[in-house]
Amino acid sequence: MQNTCDDDSRGPIFSLTGTQLKLIAMLAMFIDHAAVVFIEPQLLVPVTWLDFLTVSSDSLALVYLIMRSIGRIAFPIFCFLLIEGFVHTRSVKAYAGRLGVLALLSELPFDLALFRQSLDWSHQNVFFTLLAALLALVSLKQDRYRWLKVIGPLFLMVLAELGGVDYGYFGVALVVLLYLSRSNRFYQALVGSLASIWEGPGVLVAYFLIYHYNGEKGRGNSRWFYFLYPAHLLIYAGIRYLLL
Repeated sequence: MQNTCDDDSRGPIFSLTGTQLKLIAMLAMFIDHAAVVFIEPQLLVPVTWLDFLTVSSDSLALVYLIMRSIGRIAFPIFCFLLIEGFVHTRSVKAYAGRLGVLALLSELPFDLALFRQSLDWSHQNVFFTLLAALLALVSLKQDRYRWLKVIGPLFLMVLAELGGVDYGYFGVALVVLLYLSRSNRFYQALVGSLASIWEGPGVLVAYFLIYHYNGEKGRGNSRWFYFLYPAHLLIYAGIRYLLL
């Protein structure tokens, strides 16, 4: 799929493959989780990106906000790549199975790193979010029971919220919005930016990068990237246990 929004005969200034987007998202996620695991416990009071100008005298809080802002790049890209995977996969069942396996493998490292306990039922890792979003896309595609096109995504949004998955109902809703607007890359990026701007300026960078996706998968097999999710969380948990 080519960038349908670029009418400039000179072509885009740069373009990114799916593998390159995935690598950028993973690096942003590593930085984000490092801030949560190592810096957030040391902050005297919770801060958000809205506090950016008021914490200039607190170097630790400032570094934390910068790292979390970089981290906001990750999730929109993961959502976009989920849609690309859904559109081009040979087997949606196998795709859903991989997400389910990764969700289960990641839950223990996720809880250990972010919540300092082996099991926390209040919050589940992002692969559960992506799995719920994929099932929402499946319901949008089916034509036998048309009522499922509406009820299916809504049910999965409610389930994601009640299940405490990362990003809750919003994570599923964002994937649905990006999927429905996928025919025009500029419009897709605009819709995503408006829906996500409450998370901070980092999301604008994410959609800028998404806009420059060239429709190519990229070199090599990047599926193994996703196994870095549980691996890095387990490493972070181990480092915090040893040092902090």
